[in-house]
Amino acid sequence: MASVVGAHARAVVLASGDDLRRELGRILARLDLELVCASSATEVMRLRGDAPAVAVLEVEAGAFMVCRHLHDRFGESLPVLMVSATRTEPQDRVAGFLVGADDYLAVPFDADEALCRVRRSLMRDARRSVSSPALAALTDREAEVLDLLVAGYTQKQIATRLDISGKTVGTHIQHLLTKLDLHSRTDAIALAIRAGLSPQGPGTGRQGIVSLSA
Repeated sequence: MASVVGAHARAVVLASGDDLRRELGRILARLDLELVCASSATEVMRLRGDAPAVAVLEVEAGAFMVCRHLHDRFGESLPVLMVSATRTEPQDRVAGFLVGADDYLAVPFDADEALCRVRRSLMRDARRSVSSPALAALTDREAEVLDLLVAGYTQKQIATRLDISGKTVGTHIQHLLTKLDLHSRTDAIALAIRAGLSPQGPGTGRQGIVSLSA
């Protein structure tokens, strides 16, 4: 799977329970992220160092307060995904979005769906910083298709992965080529790699987990 972050990028995980922390850790490790895990809001707010690439925060553990803190410290562009087992009503989700969350997931969740949602948040952030204005103008779905092309997926495999038809994938590819003013998929892949996407193949990632409470 293609990485949308640079080497040694970190993900902050806030979850009060060991099982949820481990599950989120397994998901984020597939993105080649070093994990900084915490069981309380206080631990996250003591975090030192550079801005993380993404934060995944459990609402019950203080996600709202931590989200505001991280955005105040590192900027509003830091992607934040909130998760909750008890606060899953529409008004809870709205509250999370108003605080600054990019996405909101109910627990339990499907691991592949959670992975996709984190990747989409990272892709949005990556497209804000790339040098090509055309690349930044891609829709989320077009960027997702391009990401899978970089990872080596065929058109048929992309269709299966995204649960859409091969014809729809072809349409997305044609649209992104037009927006990028390119003539081939190879050119699009090369541009994406220059912008910071690196092909690593699906299922890769390192298991570097750092615990703040150790």
